[in-house]
Amino acid sequence: MGIYRKNIKIQLILFSAFTFLGINVLVNYLLDGSAPWYNYTVLGISLLLIVWVIIIFKKQDQKIIPIEKKLYDAMRIALYSYFVIYVLNLILQSFEAIDGLILNIVTSVFLTLIALFGVILHVKLLKQDSLK
Repeated sequence: MGIYRKNIKIQLILFSAFTFLGINVLVNYLLDGSAPWYNYTVLGISLLLIVWVIIIFKKQDQKIIPIEKKLYDAMRIALYSYFVIYVLNLILQSFEAIDGLILNIVTSVFLTLIALFGVILHVKLLKQDSLK
């Protein structure tokens, strides 16, 4: 099985953004609107990441990196786990019986760890390719 190297790079940027988003869940809860500059900073970083992804996507890099099924499945599990935890956080925030601070701390930790796992997987793939 193989995957385009530019797709690995785009997914690496995506998981890096997920790491930032995981940390953002907690920071946004703690700031609670007291720092309007923070939202502009997040918007700026998001726009930079989007431009970076577009630049990489437009490149004509057609090199295919071989990937083991085990590693591919790990990437899929990380992506789906991130999605499920993020959606659960959004749903559970509507319940008043759950302490928002504890929920956001736990969610932030899990999201950040999953995203860092995805970053490590993608860096490992790119390093493996550069050694060949």
